[in-house]
Amino acid sequence: MKKMLILATMVAVSLFTMPLMAQTNYQEVEVNDPCPYEKFPSTKELLRGHGVAIDRNQQFSVEKARAHAIADLASQITTTVDAVMEMTDESWDMNSTSSYAGHALQEIKTAVSQTTGYNVACRKTVTYTENGARMMKTSIVVELGTEKAAKTVYDTLSKDPEVKFEQSYEDFVKVFEAQFQ
Repeated sequence: MKKMLILATMVAVSLFTMPLMAQTNYQEVEVNDPCPYEKFPSTKELLRGHGVAIDRNQQFSVEKARAHAIADLASQITTTVDAVMEMTDESWDMNSTSSYAGHALQEIKTAVSQTTGYNVACRKTVTYTENGARMMKTSIVVELGTEKAAKTVYDTLSKDPEVKFEQSYEDFVKVFEAQFQ
């Protein structure tokens, strides 16, 4: 009877402490960015977009990070185009100036995402545990040549019925590249 009581106590203790032990084996880990801005900045020759995503599935993590990186790249290009437009204000005519920024960003994002000329400069996926679940954190950097970006943007905007400009491609590229010096 004593043996049975001791055995029942041991089983009860182990059933009670096993979930606690399982929870304490997992820990949340701070993951540093393996593709930092400092190591992969945009330059005169290459524009770089950075993206980070977390998902339980590695493929989804990579796809989300790539989408964020392309959006970052498009945002940088849009900012550059805005600067080019301000520098050469007399050669641009926009129908609805206030709504143009959002329209241009969407057009440029679409053009950049459809461009096949970008490369992946850095891609790192780290596995870690968060609240007991295995997670994948992917950092990715995509890069696009400045010349290719300028050509893509020029072609996209020159076909846009909301924008009319008289600037030649050569002048556009010259001012566009000057933004990264």
